[in-house]
Amino acid sequence: MQCREAQEALGALIDGEASAIDEAAREHVARVGYDPDFGARPLKRVLQREIADPIARELLQGNYRDGDVIQVDASPDGLVFQHVGVSAPM
Repeated sequence: MQCREAQEALGALIDGEASAIDEAAREHVARVGYDPDFGARPLKRVLQREIADPIARELLQGNYRDGDVIQVDASPDGLVFQHVGVSAPM
C-alpha cells in the first residue's frame, strides 16, 4: 500500500530519526496526497512538505536529535509532531 511505502520513504528521508505516524495522520496524508487526475503521484511531495520539511526544521533548530522518536498525529489544523522518546540503538 502507498502509505506503508510512504512511511518507509519517510524513514529514509529522515536518516537516523524514527517516526510513528498514527492512522489519522496517514489518512490526512493520503487525502491531501491524492489527486483524481494523477492518483497518488503527488504523495511524495505531500510527505516532503507536510512531514519531512517540518521535522527537518525542528532538527536544524535543535529541537530533535539523532535517534529521537517523533509521533505524527493529525489535528483539525493539520499535522502535529511530538517527541515521544529515543529509539533503542541497533
